[in-house]
Amino acid sequence: PSPSHSPCAVTGDSATFQCGAIRRQGSGQRMGNVVVAGGRRVKLNGHALGCAASGTPLSNNGAFNATNSTVSYDGAAAQTVATANVDYTNLTIDNPAGVTLSSAESVPGVLALKQGVFTNGANLTLGNGATIVRSGGSLATAPTFGASVNVQYAGNAAITTGPELPAATSVLANLTNNNTATINLNQNETAVSYTHLTLPTSDLV
Repeated sequence: PSPSHSPCAVTGDSATFQCGAIRRQGSGQRMGNVVVAGGRRVKLNGHALGCAASGTPLSNNGAFNATNSTVSYDGAAAQTVATANVDYTNLTIDNPAGVTLSSAESVPGVLALKQGVFTNGANLTLGNGATIVRSGGSLATAPTFGASVNVQYAGNAAITTGPELPAATSVLANLTNNNTATINLNQNETAVSYTHLTLPTSDLV
């Protein structure tokens, strides 16, 4: 991407934003580590940022603006979601080795579960009207839901529903299935939109 002022320092597949006053992300980027140095500002500008390094690949000591943007944890080794001075709109978990959320964080937009287990503990809060898109990953525990949540299933492998579905059926606004295989519903839910849901008789609402 082209910075609005002077460029960041790039070493291998990692970037340290420490040179320019403001750097605007002009297109989707997949990096290893991303470090925002003190006094610097980074704006994703509505685009996507992938973080592939192990551990905590995103560090913000300045100003990191991910409004209306997506941050993806898409490494091959275990990762931890950055929470210090970092706010998310959309968060993607795409790591077969798993991603951990060790401190409180909220996701007001879209939480995409593509690969691996998202070990969220009691730390994840979803905004009112947030959307969970599950295609291959999973949540370890139920998040704190807002007044409503939308859940979508995608991909082409069978999925058994988990804590992405709220226990209170009144919280589920829309349940949509775009998965080409089978979705096995293991708890009571009201499905507003579905095509391939497997609904055991005892679980029908």
